[in-house]
Amino acid sequence: MTARTALHLAIAAALVAAGGAAAPKAEILGTWSGASVCVKSPDFPSCTDEVVVYEVRDLPDKPGSVLMQADKIVNGERGNMGDLELTYAAADGAWTCEIATPHAHALWSFTVSATKMTGTLVELPSRKRIRDVSAEKTAHDSGSRRGA
Repeated sequence: MTARTALHLAIAAALVAAGGAAAPKAEILGTWSGASVCVKSPDFPSCTDEVVVYEVRDLPDKPGSVLMQADKIVNGERGNMGDLELTYAAADGAWTCEIATPHAHALWSFTVSATKMTGTLVELPSRKRIRDVSAEKTAHDSGSRRGA
């Protein structure tokens, strides 16, 4: 079992043990568009601002999780940056995903209020902010490029 899987299971178990309500999936599902802006810092010189589109889909077999397909717009075309499995952190009221690669260790965190979503990307373990995200839910769901 990976550390990420163990973390997801621990969060789910904590919610069940605490009698917590189900994750508010309906608020985040759908298509979001906006900006992912770099926090100008000498610590992250290669970071560039992006126009983004996020397609968020349900993961029915995982009650506290959703799948976010992250795309950026380059020359008017969508380019896939990857998928994030977000887990609802009830204590923070946020959807989060920890990323660990050979070159980076970071945490995405997103909060939703009606049709607005804000987010941050922080480096771990320092928690230095790398990016700020501001997005709005689109009026219609254009569907995932890979199908739903």
